Amino acid sequence: MRRPGRVLALLPAMALAAACSSGTDIKAGAVSFTLNGPLPARAITFRVAGPHTTIVVPSGQPFRVFMSAAVGDTVTVAVVANQGSVLTGAVIAIQVPNVAVKPAVTVLQVAGTDYALKSAVSYSLSVLTPAN
Repeated sequence: MRRPGRVLALLPAMALAAACSSGTDIKAGAVSFTLNGPLPARAITFRVAGPHTTIVVPSGQPFRVFMSAAVGDTVTVAVVANQGSVLTGAVIAIQVPNVAVKPAVTVLQVAGTDYALKSAVSYSLSVLTPAN
């Protein structure tokens, strides 16, 4: 006769083993950030916290990137659009060791098309992971 207690005791271990082997492999790659806000912006300053290796402007974007020295895994980034353009589409791309673990971003400052500061709480950065 089987004891149901033994089978029930094994269920959490079997569920954990199944979850660990169900396609959650670590995959390095690029994570892109897209700016969202009520008005066009010409410049933005934000903080990135989390493991990363390289921060670049996506190919074809007319932006310049300025970064502070990293403190641990945190870096402050400023992205400025060239004169006559605004920040649209993918603003920045960050190489990360695992695309499943998205870095945390905090918008610090936003400048409008006239370079006047706007309310940073009205803007956000969406983190987009490339399709697998």
